Amino acid sequence: MKENVRYFLAITAKWAAVVSLLAITGVIAFHFIHRRPVPAESLVEAAPAVRLPGENVDRKEGVEHVLFKGGQGKTRVKADKFYLGEDKLNHLEGNVEVVDYGKTGGQEIILLADRVDYDQDLNNFHAAGRARVKDKDVLIESSSFDYDKKGDVLRTDQGVVFSSNRLKANSRSLTYRNRAQTLEFEGDLAIEVRPKMETDLPLSVVGDKFLYKRKPKTGWVDGNVRMSHGKSRGTAETLIFWLTSDEQEVTSIVLQGAAKAAFFKETAKDVEDPGQQIEADQIHLISFPDESKMSRIIAKGSCSLTFSVSAGTTDKVQGRWVSLDFDRAGDLTDFSTKGEARVDLTDRAGGDERRVWGNRIIYRKKEDVLKTVGTDNMPARIDSARTEVEAGWIAVNQESGDMESSGDVKLVLKPGKDDKAVGFFSKDKPVFISCKDLAYTKANKRFLFKEDVRIWQDKDVVLAKEFEILEDSGEVFGRGGVKASFTHKPKDKPGEERLAIGADEMSYVPKGRIIKFAGGSSLDTNAMKLTSADLAISLKEEGNAMDRILAKGKVVIIQETKEGRGEEANYDLMADTVVLTGRPVLVEKDKGTTEGDKLTFYLGDGRILIENKERGRSAAVIKS
Repeated sequence: MKENVRYFLAITAKWAAVVSLLAITGVIAFHFIHRRPVPAESLVEAAPAVRLPGENVDRKEGVEHVLFKGGQGKTRVKADKFYLGEDKLNHLEGNVEVVDYGKTGGQEIILLADRVDYDQDLNNFHAAGRARVKDKDVLIESSSFDYDKKGDVLRTDQGVVFSSNRLKANSRSLTYRNRAQTLEFEGDLAIEVRPKMETDLPLSVVGDKFLYKRKPKTGWVDGNVRMSHGKSRGTAETLIFWLTSDEQEVTSIVLQGAAKAAFFKETAKDVEDPGQQIEADQIHLISFPDESKMSRIIAKGSCSLTFSVSAGTTDKVQGRWVSLDFDRAGDLTDFSTKGEARVDLTDRAGGDERRVWGNRIIYRKKEDVLKTVGTDNMPARIDSARTEVEAGWIAVNQESGDMESSGDVKLVLKPGKDDKAVGFFSKDKPVFISCKDLAYTKANKRFLFKEDVRIWQDKDVVLAKEFEILEDSGEVFGRGGVKASFTHKPKDKPGEERLAIGADEMSYVPKGRIIKFAGGSSLDTNAMKLTSADLAISLKEEGNAMDRILAKGKVVIIQETKEGRGEEANYDLMADTVVLTGRPVLVEKDKGTTEGDKLTFYLGDGRILIENKERGRSAAVIKS
């Protein structure tokens, strides 16, 4: 019984499997008999991505997509055509626009071109054919660009034109680092900074390389730099410039490395402008805050400048550091130079040429004063055809010609072509003067010396607290503790004799050729000492040789043990005699007093002749 049941179940299972297979086969047959045709495109999409060489896949037209890729941020692409090439790059063609929004947004870079190729990871883009890049207010144009999105770098070596608000640059190659906002140009470089006002002139620069940082608005141009701004020109190894925050104006320019520049005002054609010629290791040009006009020039290192300080003059300035200030009309207002400074002043009208030295030299147009300041090792100095001055500082008014100086002043009055002598000194030799303070007034050609004044020529010397010389008239005045030392050649005596004179004041008037000493006067020679109220030295008609000395007022003559007293003494230097008059009295030590009408002192042999009119012209001779 059990075996019959098992047999029945086995037969039933077998036929059930056959029926099920037949049913499935029928369903499949029915599907193939009654199905609709499938489009070829769907078959391709379902098929494996196998391509033959040269075959393009995914070709589309009129595409616009927004793409995201990991940490690369959002990128939007738009073009007339798109396809995936066998080079595994995406290709955009026709009116291509790629917008890179950056990783965090807010830094849109727009890439426009006829064709753009980029990889699947959105890292590298290549643009060709009328390629342009827009970054805010920046436009960069070239025939092709390579853009490294990951590195945030744009490059080209196919020639490029860069332009922003006021800046334009052309070169053969460019590297633009967007995140750092720096641009590196190289080869066939030309830069132009356009002014805000259309009436102003642009600044043009050419060179080998150009680095521009947009955040600090700073640019560096290296190699064979040439700059031009209207008539002005400049050359250097390197040029650095700064722009305002809106890139509207140039705030300053630095030329460095064998820098040379020539600056001119943009004046009418018929107006001559000598301009400023500058050579230095570095030249710094600074503009006014609100316009592209120079307000200051600062030069450093081996500076040499040629410019106009005042009307009718052409001047040269040298030093280790020089600063020039200008007004808005382009006229020089102030300048200063320091470090072995020198200024050469040339008068076009044919006046004196002056050379100025010092540690620092300063000019202020408002006061029209040129001042030079020295140091212990390098005093201030001014040299001209007529005078040479050395002092702690010297100041000269450019218009009036007046001069002041102070601090260990030394002055040399040189022989003039007009044959004018300095006071009673010889006209053929220089006169030397030293003092603490000096003032010169050109209108009346007056020198005023103060404090510890010493004037000398050869062996003749005059000392005083204050001294005054009038160049035109030749008059001389000394005040305060006057001391003079003169030499003369006595008759029939070998060598020279020195005369020492002292007084409160002295004066000299060329018309009378008399040097006058007043107040507590004294005269010392080898043979005698004389004191009086006043002394007067008469000079010979030619030269400055002394002829005679006249003493007046309480005259006292001391000669060894003898003393002569009177009211007037006449010292004949050629005869080597002194005649004492005015109720003269001779006092001899231990011998008493002798009176007479006239006492004559023979200085050569020491004799004294006493004459008396009332006694029949009696005479007595006293020998030493």
